[in-house]
Amino acid sequence: MLNGKSMRTETIAAIGVGLEALVLCIWSITVLVSGLSGETVVTEDGSETTLGIFMLIVGLMLGGIAIAVWKDVRWATGPAITLQVLLIGGAVISTDFLNIAALGAIILFAVLVGIALIAVRRRQFADGDGF
Repeated sequence: MLNGKSMRTETIAAIGVGLEALVLCIWSITVLVSGLSGETVVTEDGSETTLGIFMLIVGLMLGGIAIAVWKDVRWATGPAITLQVLLIGGAVISTDFLNIAALGAIILFAVLVGIALIAVRRRQFADGDGF
């Protein structure tokens, strides 16, 4: 049985991952529509449509991971933690179109969600659910 503190941690982690999924899906639709209309928003080689489809698939999978974290499914924390590391790396290399405030906000958000996910995973191992 989970106590109130554990439930809050899972809720925070799931909402954080869910927000990332929502933002990625919205951005992927923007990229997909721009690719289908012939505009170039992200790439210069015309691969907007492919990138948009890929991002949408990843966003939907991420939404599934957020639901799994919400339901305290033990396998969900690994992919979600990996995403936080990739998000930080992606933000750091995006300095050409992200200003420092946006960069800092993305990194801070990823770190906070990552800390919540690690707390969830630690609790799962302590309860014997981590194997």
